[in-house]
Amino acid sequence: MVTQLDEERQRLCEVTKANLEKAHKRYKDFVDKFRRKVKFQKGDEVWLNIKNFRLPEGLSHKFLGPYAGPFKVLENKLSNIYKLELSENLRVHPTFHVSFLKSVSRDASRLNREYNSRPPPDLVHNEP
Repeated sequence: MVTQLDEERQRLCEVTKANLEKAHKRYKDFVDKFRRKVKFQKGDEVWLNIKNFRLPEGLSHKFLGPYAGPFKVLENKLSNIYKLELSENLRVHPTFHVSFLKSVSRDASRLNREYNSRPPPDLVHNEP
């Protein structure tokens, strides 16, 4: 009787383990569909997503772009963690997950474009 119960328990453990492995594979396959496989090298420039940053008084996420930078990659801490060279006015830890980073594209059409934070004022009768 005891050996029969032990065999039944062993069989249930194996079935449960197989079901858990099958579910884990299914979950992993689903999540991996939406993951970005991005690798940055030391010296690459990246944009930093600032949507979760606390901004100083008077600034709003509404009027800023979603990314700040570009910043240089100093080192790769882990497979998906990078240390950036931040400007001194940013008071945050310089280590970020790859999901907060976006590579800087350097195509020819964008290089010659000027980016101003706001357009120049209109002059009325040569007065500002």
